Amino acid sequence: MTPLGGAMGRIRQVPWAKTVDFTAMADLERLLRRRVAAKGWVTRTANVLADLLDQKTEVAGVETSPCAELHVFADASPKAYGSCVYLRFRQPDGSYCVSFVMSKGRVAPLRQRLTLPRLELMACLMAAELVKFVRESLHLPEDTQYVCWSDSMIALGWLRGRPERWGVFVRNRVVQIQELTALENWRHCRSEDNPADLLTRGVFADQLVTSTLWFGGPVWLSQPEMPPLTDDDVITPDSLPETAGAAAEVGALTAVRVEAEVEPGRGLVQVERYGTLSKATRVMGWVLRFLYN
Repeated sequence: MTPLGGAMGRIRQVPWAKTVDFTAMADLERLLRRRVAAKGWVTRTANVLADLLDQKTEVAGVETSPCAELHVFADASPKAYGSCVYLRFRQPDGSYCVSFVMSKGRVAPLRQRLTLPRLELMACLMAAELVKFVRESLHLPEDTQYVCWSDSMIALGWLRGRPERWGVFVRNRVVQIQELTALENWRHCRSEDNPADLLTRGVFADQLVTSTLWFGGPVWLSQPEMPPLTDDDVITPDSLPETAGAAAEVGALTAVRVEAEVEPGRGLVQVERYGTLSKATRVMGWVLRFLYN
């Protein structure tokens, strides 16, 4: 159901992305088009929603299979990010079966415009949280194997680096991901093999019910042999362009600190320049945030 909600969430979000002038014909036409799109989404979804709700999500064989594995896929787009979980286990005849467990998605925030790599990192954090949640919900053993998949080379590169070398936003989320998951369990997959892609771009209900990628994961997930480790999985933080950018930012901050000399007897912020104490306090807060973050 998450891909369906993601599509509707983006439709609802559009009127708030820009200031709407209800006296302007262009804005009214744009709202009308969105209303028609929303009506079409409801109509197409209602035709198959009952069938989706009637289907029971069963994870059969988990109790008897000692080789159960969790596979979590993460993906993001400029409009949304999300993650989905699959359980892969070996059956008595030696074949492998894959069961869809759950999914979770979020619409990209409007107020804080995030770059695509940062949204991919948010999806990775969601995947790490789902690993912990599914383990506890299904009462899986602590030693249950799991693999987290992402098609973002930059996000995987951030995870392989030391958190302190990144900015505040990236550093905080890398720390959380590294606390929840082991770095060796993060691997790269192709975008066309990533079922979480359906979360980020959204699909209609009639398309979702026929998607083998969504309900069963990529084809190789149900095969006995997993894809071998390739060069795409070996990512060094030094090869990321963001590393050079972070170093440049540190150098710029260092230069500012050296040149910003304060005259003897004067504070860093001249309180007398501001009309109220609250404004002077806010300015001081921004200065301290600039210096120490």
